[in-house]
Amino acid sequence: MSRPSAARLVLCILVFALVGPPIGGLVAWLGMGAASLRSPVAFIAGSWLEGGALALATGIVTALAARRGVTTWIAPVAAAALITALFIAATAGGEGAAMLRTAPVLMPPAIAAALACWLLTRRLLRR
Repeated sequence: MSRPSAARLVLCILVFALVGPPIGGLVAWLGMGAASLRSPVAFIAGSWLEGGALALATGIVTALAARRGVTTWIAPVAAAALITALFIAATAGGEGAAMLRTAPVLMPPAIAAALACWLLTRRLLRR
């Protein structure tokens, strides 16, 4: 069985890093701003600051999983959930109430973006 080439893995990481944050921003807008008819521009424009590092890390983990032969949707979704949970724990300062308030805001956009990026890159990662 052949593995995805290094160029394909790098391209996968770039897709996650560049496409993931605006998808997450759009999902966040749908969850928070759409009901009040606020513009999605602020959510999408700020998405790289809020989720850029998380999307990059999710892309790296997804590429590493593909290199080991795991190319199903579970790899990016699990990576996004774990990375986002670690981010929430680190930024909440260990306060449980803050983590419980933040998780429902950050987790759905991260998971939706990871799944969308996987759909975009799955042909790149096939053997």
